[in-house]
Amino acid sequence: MEKAGFRVERILDFNRISRPPWYVSGRILKRTTLGSGQMKLFDRFVWLWRGIDQHLPWPPTSIIGIAVKP
Repeated sequence: MEKAGFRVERILDFNRISRPPWYVSGRILKRTTLGSGQMKLFDRFVWLWRGIDQHLPWPPTSIIGIAVKP
């Protein structure tokens, strides 16, 4: 963003909780998509994931960059 002339105000990193399920599903089970049942289960516990996500030791799988053009 900075190379494009923006000033980065904030970077939000999140979604660490999805890293282990993605690993198991993709690497171990060799699946290329997640099933609707898996997504429903994940969505049911979003309230919990939000509380623990920042405390997990591995890198996030999602980021949001907030920037302004001076």
